[in-house]
Amino acid sequence: MENGLQSGVDALGASQKRMEYIAANLANLQAPGYKRIGSFTHVIEAVSQGRKRDAMDTQSEIDFSQGAIEHTGNPLDLALDGDGFFVLENEDGETYTRNGRFHLDEQGALLSEDGSRVAWEGSPALLQTVGEKISIDSTGAVTQGKNPVGRLRLADFAQRSQLALDGKGNFHAPPSADPVTPTAQVRQASLERSNSNSVDELVSMIRVQRSFENATNLIRTIDQSYKRLNTPK
Repeated sequence: MENGLQSGVDALGASQKRMEYIAANLANLQAPGYKRIGSFTHVIEAVSQGRKRDAMDTQSEIDFSQGAIEHTGNPLDLALDGDGFFVLENEDGETYTRNGRFHLDEQGALLSEDGSRVAWEGSPALLQTVGEKISIDSTGAVTQGKNPVGRLRLADFAQRSQLALDGKGNFHAPPSADPVTPTAQVRQASLERSNSNSVDELVSMIRVQRSFENATNLIRTIDQSYKRLNTPK
């Protein structure tokens, strides 16, 4: 019964973790460029007090599949069609994002939603906050009126599974990450929608709830058995 009780506790923990990922996906349904978090649970061999036992391990993985591209009409909204990331520069170094909802500050620097500077190839460039039309082609080359401004820097990595997601929805690459040439094309006046689907997430939530209920019932049954064994006749 002790093993059964531990299995029930493990199952509760696994359900809780999976529910957290589902909640994050649902909360970011409208977040531009959001990549859903998938999860899976498998049985591993654990050692407790010198004894081996089966335990449940829940891991997550980010789904980098393409989200739908939606036209917004805002010239500073940019979407990536294909593999790659926009590069952001901040105090902690470089981060990477698929969220192309950009804006200009008072000096004409292109910023992300969280205020990070969007990286350019070569020297940082500035745009006129009030001036001629801003055009950005599929390669990320920016012109204002007839004047070339620069090219936005894109990045990609051979093993995207190595990227870590932060609380702002940006990705961090470890020093060991192997960069590759991005193949994404930039779409101006558009945003990439989240690749999370509300129906799929709700179906997953129902399955996790059932797993949670089954684990709760198992623990309750074992608890009742302990009580019967320990009740004097």
